[in-house]
Amino acid sequence: MTGLLQWVGKWLRENQERQYLHGLSSAKLMDAGISRSDFMIALAAPADTRERMLSMAAAHGLPSGAVDRDHWRALDIARACAQCRERVTCGRWLNGQEENIEASAFCPNADHYNELAMSYGVKKAAHAKPHGSGRKERLWHI
Repeated sequence: MTGLLQWVGKWLRENQERQYLHGLSSAKLMDAGISRSDFMIALAAPADTRERMLSMAAAHGLPSGAVDRDHWRALDIARACAQCRERVTCGRWLNGQEENIEASAFCPNADHYNELAMSYGVKKAAHAKPHGSGRKERLWHI
């Protein structure tokens, strides 16, 4: 019974937060630098979207924070990642289970990651390999 009560309490808190977020005015969102449509996409995004973005950036040899360097690019990457239809392939690739394909074959953000990698001087960004490529290292959060 305690588990059920905890679940109901969690659901109520999440529902209140969701209602609050949906009620934010466009002016407040613009102050934060995000449009209502991008905000709604972010709210509906799978919970692991940010982790996938950062894992893919790392697979391209990018340092921590590179994705967030340009606000417009971070939003563009997040939007595409949140709506991506290749989540299964992405997860398998990031876990090293799809070593025979390159990110550019399935990732809608591959061009962004490649451009960022070139700007950071990372070699062969266009041929990015998954994190742990050649090893049995897994990204358990994906």
